[in-house]
Amino acid sequence: MASLRTGTPTHATGSTVRTAVPAPARAHTAPVRAGSLRSRTAAKPTPAAPPAPRPASGSPASRLRSAVGAHRAPFVLFVVTLLVATTLGLLVLNTAIAVNSLKATQLAAANEDRAQEVQRLEQEVIAGGTPAELAREARDAGLVPAGPAAYLVVGEDGSVTLRGEAVPAEQPEPSEVPALPAPPVAGGGD
Repeated sequence: MASLRTGTPTHATGSTVRTAVPAPARAHTAPVRAGSLRSRTAAKPTPAAPPAPRPASGSPASRLRSAVGAHRAPFVLFVVTLLVATTLGLLVLNTAIAVNSLKATQLAAANEDRAQEVQRLEQEVIAGGTPAELAREARDAGLVPAGPAAYLVVGEDGSVTLRGEAVPAEQPEPSEVPALPAPPVAGGGD
């Protein structure tokens, strides 16, 4: 302990050398004798030791702190860049999903319209295929109903027999005959 008070270096068990720090002065607590010059000076309190000085900018501790800060800065920059890139990526992905969802909605609406159109056309075909509708359209086109039909029967020996009596169709009245459109004129280009 005496070496710590004097400020001489002490050696540790390893290879490092530690320097001793001077011990602070203590105030005297023993009873003071009167009339003694020595006792009067001892009774005065000694000033407190000044605070330990901060290491200089070139000290190993400050260099260690700046080295740790220098190594930490790229990592912090990397993490912030990663967060910003992730946020932007999510924004772009969300926008693309929204656009595709809008297109899918529009295509579904168009498909529904086309399905309704197909259903309407199928109903027209079904309605137009009935015998009553076919007869009406034939009359509108100027056709007349045929009379009883006759047909030929071919025998095994190659002989032909007429069965039934063929009756010609009745001529429509002139007011019932529809007017045919004029044929297109050939060679009348622009």
